[in-house]
Amino acid sequence: MIKVLLIYPNQDYFAFTKLQRWKFPNIHPRLFPMINLGMLYLVSAIKDICKVEYIDNNIHKLSTRDLAKYIESRKPDIVGFGGTLTEWTQAKDVSMMLSEDIITIYGGPNATANPEKHVKYFDFVFRGWCEETLRQFIIAATKGSLIPDMADIAGLCWNRYIVKPALFGDEIRSTKYPARDLVDLNSYNRKQFNCSFPVDIVVASRGCPFDCKFCSSKSIWNRVYKKRSAEEVLWEVRYMKEVFGTKTVHFREDNLTVNETFLEELCKGLKELKIDWICQSRIDVLNKDLVRLMKDAGCRVICCGFESINDSTLEYINKGFTSEDVIKTIEMFEECGMFYSGGFMVGLLNEGEEEIKNTLEFVRKVSKYPHSFIPRGAGRFVCWPKSEIYNEVINNKELIAHNWQDGEQIIPHLYNLTAQQVENCITRYW
Repeated sequence: MIKVLLIYPNQDYFAFTKLQRWKFPNIHPRLFPMINLGMLYLVSAIKDICKVEYIDNNIHKLSTRDLAKYIESRKPDIVGFGGTLTEWTQAKDVSMMLSEDIITIYGGPNATANPEKHVKYFDFVFRGWCEETLRQFIIAATKGSLIPDMADIAGLCWNRYIVKPALFGDEIRSTKYPARDLVDLNSYNRKQFNCSFPVDIVVASRGCPFDCKFCSSKSIWNRVYKKRSAEEVLWEVRYMKEVFGTKTVHFREDNLTVNETFLEELCKGLKELKIDWICQSRIDVLNKDLVRLMKDAGCRVICCGFESINDSTLEYINKGFTSEDVIKTIEMFEECGMFYSGGFMVGLLNEGEEEIKNTLEFVRKVSKYPHSFIPRGAGRFVCWPKSEIYNEVINNKELIAHNWQDGEQIIPHLYNLTAQQVENCITRYW
């Protein structure tokens, strides 16, 4: 039987050191990381057809060289790497250290967004949802017919050649539950906000149907949004409560509240389970009745992407709402007694000093509100592959102030300010 070793790499601390040259007060290494359910979903998807082992190096923190040595000692036929931008460098470096007889593969959001680059460093790159395509890949490898069968696997890339579009179908409805039994949940961050301990993650949906210009989600998910049934989600929540002692569930996904009918059914079940929960939401799908329903069902914190208090910026990033909507949503949360958090950005390409000042002053004010968990300050905008703004900067080289790891992250100049002037503005108004 084929041996597969799945790796979630550790973060690249050098990346944070480089970014700290700029004003990124909210970017720092995760000392107590959240669990990566994506890799555990893959383990569940393939464990019946191969021998599979999983290493979360965010927890073990092996050096790049030691991780490569460990992989070689396990003698896997296939080693698969996941991770985001801040883990990519270790995945790439380890992959290039391994013996040629070990097949290296790479998947996840980073791989999906920029496969043409990553296929240079791994034998195969998977795009899209990989539970089914990884099964197909392992079955082909087991038969010894990997190369002839590759063309039938959706979203698989090799030798700089993309075979088919990535897979974003209905597979989420038949996806097996993640193999949480392989890890010690207490190794992860199970404390969040003011919520009952321990907090554990459940995923009810994948993708995002919205069209924000700054976000990579569109290039990763192709604006596909798929949800599980409320019944399936509630079964998993009940299981987490009974087996792992979960007291709060964090629905950690782009947007739990897209479908109001689904949300109402979910709220009814969560209320019966008497469990606290956290979720992410767009502000323009919320209203007082819905927020009160969510609160009555145990929702303790709603996290929103507010992004900016400037209408010019919200219009530029195609957010679909206005600064008035931001203000009214925060007022609504306060009126309903709902705790909330969310993100604001400064340094979008269209901005000048006035816009940066407006957002930082607004965030400083609302961070002090009674129900606010909004961090004081805002994140400095950075281009992530391959959002529309990322492509806008790539196509105008003069806008590139700092290019990290050949396009993994780009710190831009603005149309009216240099990157250094942005840094000065943040310092001045923080």
